[in-house]
Amino acid sequence: MATSKTATLVADVHAVLGEGPVWVEREQALYWVDIKGYKVFRHTPEAGALRKWETPYRVCSLAPRESEGFIGGTEDGFSRVDLEADRFVPLVNPEPDRITNRFNDGKLDRAGRFWAGTMDNDEAAASGALYRLDPDGSWLRVDDGYKVTNGPAFSPDGRLMYHNDSARQVTY
Repeated sequence: MATSKTATLVADVHAVLGEGPVWVEREQALYWVDIKGYKVFRHTPEAGALRKWETPYRVCSLAPRESEGFIGGTEDGFSRVDLEADRFVPLVNPEPDRITNRFNDGKLDRAGRFWAGTMDNDEAAASGALYRLDPDGSWLRVDDGYKVTNGPAFSPDGRLMYHNDSARQVTY
């Protein structure tokens, strides 16, 4: 027997391209980005509070750092993001030769590594790649040739990572 559930709108933000929800346990808050709207949002359910930050460039994905702030995948590479201080510090751009690319979705694994993919901003070329940024700041291009990297997720035991090429409708 199927049961029905009712969804409740908690934040009517009219995002241009809302993506990448991430729960930050230490704050009991949900963050997400509006890539094409140049915004980051935070919803704190207990307080019913919503906060919005305008960003100087496209923040495409966020992952909470162990202490404070975030690691972000942006239109200019990996960055350290401190929303409260309005500070966006570029760390590395792994694709200086792919000027039409930007980062898209990204997630942290259990080892604190940030996995994020890039894509052609117009979704035309298969110029996207999958990257891993390690806690020590080193990075690795893990795979290449994607149109729209999306939805990284990890198996419950942390041994497997899944991700998608949304344009090709393929899950790896």
